[in-house]
Order: sequence, then structure tokens, then C-alpha cells
Amino acid sequence: MPFHANSKVERRFEDFHFYQEHREEEISSKASAFEVICKIIGEGFIRSGWAFRGGKATVYGPKSAVCFTEMPLSSLVEYATSRRDSGKVSEYAIGLRKSELFVAGARPVIYGLSGIHRESGHDSWPRELDASCGISEMEQYRYVSFNLEGDRQINWTHEREWRWADHQNRIEIPALPIWRQDESIRFSEALVLVRDEEEVQFVLSQLRRQWDAETTNWEDPYNLNLISKTRVISLEKLNNENLLNSNEVLTIEKIPHHLMVPVPHHTTSQEDKEFFRKVISEAIAAAAIATSEWRKGGDRDCAGFAELVIEDGLHSFTRAGLDLELLKPFAGIHPFGSGGYWVDGLSSVFEMQGLGEREAAAEAAKSVIESYLPELPMHIWTRWD
Repeated sequence: MPFHANSKVERRFEDFHFYQEHREEEISSKASAFEVICKIIGEGFIRSGWAFRGGKATVYGPKSAVCFTEMPLSSLVEYATSRRDSGKVSEYAIGLRKSELFVAGARPVIYGLSGIHRESGHDSWPRELDASCGISEMEQYRYVSFNLEGDRQINWTHEREWRWADHQNRIEIPALPIWRQDESIRFSEALVLVRDEEEVQFVLSQLRRQWDAETTNWEDPYNLNLISKTRVISLEKLNNENLLNSNEVLTIEKIPHHLMVPVPHHTTSQEDKEFFRKVISEAIAAAAIATSEWRKGGDRDCAGFAELVIEDGLHSFTRAGLDLELLKPFAGIHPFGSGGYWVDGLSSVFEMQGLGEREAAAEAAKSVIESYLPELPMHIWTRWD
């Protein structure tokens, strides 16, 4: 779907559409809520949309929107639990300061009309209110249907919804930038809510990767200041502290500060660095043997790349690799976007740009590292050239 009904405005997003069509990290339509929130953090923005229900857009006007709620945290959790079976609501959340969201252009929605609901134009998309309704085209993204009469009542006021749309057409992407750097929109801090402590560590590791990389995989700069001011908390922690079991309404401001975990900054010991040198040296030696054996087979090959990627940005092994200066023949590990850390030194064993030999080298190096650190998450990222 286009992000703006006006084709002239939509042309601003041609580069974004190209990026979406060609990006390596496409997410499944069946992805879990946790995978979606990690995708948002990794891209650094929340994409705007039309909130289709029953084949019809529920965001009116020419501009797509991003939806928020100002429910207290305890009410949001209760609401998400009650609607969990619908598959439309979950307990995951990204929290921003309301005052800063207002400055960015977000506004509370307009529930219902004083007069009769009339639409002009298309029935499914774009949906536009008739001029007699009294809401200008610029503000129609804020309109939410509301009716307390008859058998078909519509009442979403309990969601206490706000919406953001780029009504000034100033953002180069059809999305609200959060962790992605944008001079026109700035947030001083952010909160990420997940289900358990294991997910807390996963999100912290992802944010650490983004801090180390400084840019996305497509070299768009991250907002490093906001990453450093982002905190993560879990429902598991809130429940263990009995903060959701009391009769009091829990807002974010009432959460004890020490329970919200910031992105850690580790220092590595000399012992960690020596261990890293030892393991990587063995991994490169194994990769050299593997590529040599692969070339003896005489198999035909295609051009491509295969990178051994370390996923955990908080592990002492990863931190040691980043802290070490240039080594010979190993050049350290290289962070890239939200994807992880490339093991750069394997390139020293290649004789050609063959995909097969690069995969063989990556597999051999991975096996060596796993023999020392079976708990360290890694994968091989392979692609044709």
C-alpha cells in the first residue's frame, strides 16, 4: 500500500520502497510480537499504516498514521491480556514521553462527530470524510468512529488513543523516527516493555549492536544519544516486584528507576583479550584448511559472500574482539547495523570470490568457536553477488 494517497507526495518514498523490496532481513507476516518489536528497534522507526479492519482502512484522509495509547501501564497490560486471543494486541510496548511526541506532531484522536457520518471518495482506501463532517483533510487521520446508539455500538474511547502522521511532509521515510537519527524529531528517552528477563537481555544486546555499528545496515545513522537513554523492563520483573498486583494504578513514572535496565557498557580484561586471540587464531587456521580442501574438489562455484556473524553484543568474547586493535592477519570483528558482528579475519584465507569456499571457511570457523563457547549465538549470513 502507498503511505500517502497523493502520488506526488508518495514519490518521496521511492528510495524507501526500494529498500523494503531489497533488504535482506525481511520479516514474516506470521512473526511474533517480540520479533516485530525487535524489527522496529533495529530499523529505528515505526512505519505508519492504515489500520485495515475487514478490508477497510480505519485511518481516514490521505496520510497513513502511527497509533499510540496513553493508558496507564497497568491498564494496558490488563487490556492486552483480555484481548490476547484476538491476535491484535500484546503486552509488548515502546514508551515515549507524551510531551515530546506532541512536539513531534502527535495528537489525541477525535472520537466521533457532532453531526452525521458521511464519506466521500472510495469505500476501502483512501477513506475521506465529507466536508459536511467539519474535519479538514489535514486532521482526518485523527478521526475514530464512535456511536453509542442502536444495536451496532462503536466505542474505543478506553484505548485513549493518540496518532502521529507526517502532516508537514518533512520526513524522508513514511515512518516515525525513534532510534534512527532525524534532525526534525528528537526523543530524550525511551522505554521498551517485553515479557521476561531473557527478552530483556536480547533487546539490550540488540541495542548494544546498534550502538557499536552507529548506522543501520543501509548506513542510515542511529540516534546514539537515545540508544544510551533507552531502558528495558519486563512484565516478569514487574510481577515479581508486585507492581502489577496492587490496587494502585501503575504508570511508567511510578516504576522504580533501578528496575529499568539501560544498555550496558562493559570493559574487557586482558585475559578476555588473550582468550579471544587464541580462539580466533584457531578459527582462521581451520577456515584456511577448509577452503583448501574445498578447492581440491574442483567444484564449480558462483560469486557470493558468506559471513560468520556473532549475535550477542554483550558477551565478553564479543567485547574483547571490539576492544582489540588491528591484529595480523585478523582485523577484529565488525559490527553492522542491528544484524550482529562480522568475523572479518576469514577474508585472509580466500583466493577467489567463490560462495562455496566462503561458506566452507565460515562453517569451519564457527565449529571452532562453538567448541569453546557453545552458548554464544552465531549464524552464517550467505548471499549471492
